[in-house]
Amino acid sequence: MLTFALSVFAEEGVDIYTVTLPVKNQSKGQQQIAFGSGLHEVMDALSANSNVNLDDNFSQLFEHPEHYVESYSYISDPEQPDALQIVIHFDRKALRPLFSPQQTMQSQRLDVQISGITSAESLNVMMQSLSQISAIKSLMIEQVSGDSVILSLVLQGSVTHLIQTLLGSQHFASLNAEEDSAGLRFKWLENSL
Repeated sequence: MLTFALSVFAEEGVDIYTVTLPVKNQSKGQQQIAFGSGLHEVMDALSANSNVNLDDNFSQLFEHPEHYVESYSYISDPEQPDALQIVIHFDRKALRPLFSPQQTMQSQRLDVQISGITSAESLNVMMQSLSQISAIKSLMIEQVSGDSVILSLVLQGSVTHLIQTLLGSQHFASLNAEEDSAGLRFKWLENSL
């Protein structure tokens, strides 16, 4: 997972649910081919993360990849008129039910934003720190932007206990005291190592 995390960090602003692909034209046929290829890229990126297991029956989603497209647009280079590309944003909420990260009845999925990540090394150390917390059953990088990382995790236990655990480690400072609509937000305290 850390190799995957470092490769994601290397490209600032990467969202694994967004794919850009070349197309010949804007026809429905080319669009459908791109939707299928793009969905394969997203699923490949997700399956590269060892903490994410894809349900065995996920192959059915490739029958109608358009059902998982949130939005799309076309871009072209004025200097290369034949270089048309489609940018596809896949719906992460629609794809999440396809993951089966060893959940129990008391598990819940949370989004956590952590700022203060200044390098691939600090990302690596922060991910290792989180993976040591036994209540976190699955941990996946959703997006990297600037010095912030958005993580999706499966928590077994209470959110309050997780917050207390993170604050007790002295590596995290809370940017919000409780979970809100944006999820949990923390700052990684790199100098506390």
